[in-house]
Amino acid sequence: MNKNTTVDYQDWRYERKIREDTLGVRGLEALILSNKAFFRTLHAERRVNNIYFDDDDFNCFFSNVDGNAAREKFRIRWYGDVFGDICNPILEIKIKDALVGSKKRFRLNDFNLNRSMKKNPIKKALEGLDTSLSIRSDIKRLRPTLINSYIRRYYISSDGKYRLTLDYDLEFYKFEAVSRTILSKRSQPGLVVEIKYDVKDDSGVDEVTNDLLFRITKNSKYATGVEITQY
Repeated sequence: MNKNTTVDYQDWRYERKIREDTLGVRGLEALILSNKAFFRTLHAERRVNNIYFDDDDFNCFFSNVDGNAAREKFRIRWYGDVFGDICNPILEIKIKDALVGSKKRFRLNDFNLNRSMKKNPIKKALEGLDTSLSIRSDIKRLRPTLINSYIRRYYISSDGKYRLTLDYDLEFYKFEAVSRTILSKRSQPGLVVEIKYDVKDDSGVDEVTNDLLFRITKNSKYATGVEITQY
């Protein structure tokens, strides 16, 4: 069982996204590694998994779609296999204010995830949260609505100011609230690049993005997953 302490608090930063559907992983990685910022691989790729939470009216989803400047997103993140024994899961609260965001992260109990949610393993995982935390009441009004999963590659610029991730093999699973089961996988082609950097380094980001030859776009994996699986 993990201790229910805060892992960290991330300072405000930018997260800019690029959606690309034509080059493929190798072609886009070649473009990244030839960038003037001299990106290099930061560490080995890995599969990233998230359970997203929302209320019954999907207000978190619509807040994103409507482009509300101030919003929060609750998710559980872990690495490795989507199903089975989930080790070292983290509850993340993503806080968005206009173009910048921050993040709070909390350790949770390990749990086992399978397509049948009869034993409510996510509830067991969340029991690891400190009862004094106000987020316990926040999370109680929400329910799991979506799993998304993807493979992520990591890069960093030579000056260490800009981190870049390349996501591919995107998968989505819907939570069925009534039967408490996880429905079949839905996949989406295409790649997502995210550029992440501190607020103080915003003045130099145009040189990085211009060299990538693609336009910064709005791209929420949660919103995409809901649109694919719920509607």
